[in-house]
Amino acid sequence: MGTYGQYKTDRSLEVEKGIVVDLGDAGRFRCRRAGGANLSYEKEMQKLARPHRHKLKHGRMPNAEAEKMLATAFARTIVIGWEGVTGPDGELLQFSESACIDLFTDLPDLFADIREIVTEDAAFREQLREDDQGN
Repeated sequence: MGTYGQYKTDRSLEVEKGIVVDLGDAGRFRCRRAGGANLSYEKEMQKLARPHRHKLKHGRMPNAEAEKMLATAFARTIVIGWEGVTGPDGELLQFSESACIDLFTDLPDLFADIREIVTEDAAFREQLREDDQGN
């Protein structure tokens, strides 16, 4: 596999097309990478954090507020869309930035699972994706 085969990621998946995060009955989320070549995520985090610099520097930002800021950055720069995502009433939810923020705020464990997957470079590696497709 070699060095490049082990570490080279697919930039188009990181920045444009995204990957499908399939969470079974919880839905399928199309997501870009949180990090790597996706510089828009870092820029959005910096923009959202700017008004809270003092609180962040001194560790005074409440967890709920920090999580909302992170959910907002994900909704704007990471999650491109979803399928099969349902609300508390069991009805399908239409994807939108605000629906994504609400979902991640209401279901922090779901948000944690998605964050874990899309921050890992392995999900965006070219060789792994080729192997998965049988090439």
